[in-house]
Amino acid sequence: MTASSGADVMASALEWDPVVIVLDLGLKDVDGWEVARRLKADPRTAAVPIIAFTGADLPHERISAMRAGCDRYLAKPSAPSALVDQIERCLRDTA
Repeated sequence: MTASSGADVMASALEWDPVVIVLDLGLKDVDGWEVARRLKADPRTAAVPIIAFTGADLPHERISAMRAGCDRYLAKPSAPSALVDQIERCLRDTA
């Protein structure tokens, strides 16, 4: 499932009940940090692991993402195998 805006991410998360969310922090309308905060505050999506996937690989960006509720952080560009690895780690952590 894909979403092109923060509002779409939140609506899709409620509709589709995902096991993991790969979240671009640079979304239009509502940024990824706010989306993560809202998803973690909602009991229906609070337990869903969130992987922040962003082009900004700066220490303060990583810290901000984790404080917003992201469980993992991956900078772009990255190999597809790195994303798969992060998804698998999230799935193991929630099993």
